[in-house]
Order: sequence, then structure tokens, then C-alpha cells
Amino acid sequence: GWEMCIRDRFCTKIINAFWQSKEMMSMDIGTRLKKARAGKASQQQIADLLKTTQQQVSKYENNIQEIPCRHIITLAKYLDVSTDYLLCLTDDKEKKW
Repeated sequence: GWEMCIRDRFCTKIINAFWQSKEMMSMDIGTRLKKARAGKASQQQIADLLKTTQQQVSKYENNIQEIPCRHIITLAKYLDVSTDYLLCLTDDKEKKW
């Protein structure tokens, strides 16, 4: 009845907020990669590191394609930033391990 309807609407709002935050986060990952790469490596150098193409790296940086987890770890090590920084979980580039 009525209680179920309110609970369902509340759950839907929470789920929508989660997906919006996930989309916002993924939109920032490309920008973070671009910033971390700037002055350190070209898109082609990153492509060679990841064994992919320069076009694929461009897709990552422009948030057209999601970056696989294994690449995030490789990129963080190569660019000397934390994975949390690349994933937009912190603004601190310093590694904490």
C-alpha cells in the first residue's frame, strides 16, 4: 500500500544518487589521468605502457571508455600518484603505503 510506495520512492532516490555520483566520479577520472600525465608522458607513451592504442588512451581521458582497474594501478605507479587520486577519492597525489 501507501507505505510500500514511499519506501520504494526513497530507495529509488538512493539508487539514483549512487549512480549519479558514480557517473560524476567516472567523468573526473579522465581529467585526473590527463592532469597526472601532463608533462610526464604523451598519450602514445601511456598507450605503449598499457599495451593499447593512443586512441584508447584518448577515450579514457575524454571519459568515452572506462579505464580498467589493472590500468589504474599501472598508471598510478608510472605517473607516481596514488590510485585514490586517479579515482577522485582524494585530491592528494601522494601515495600512502
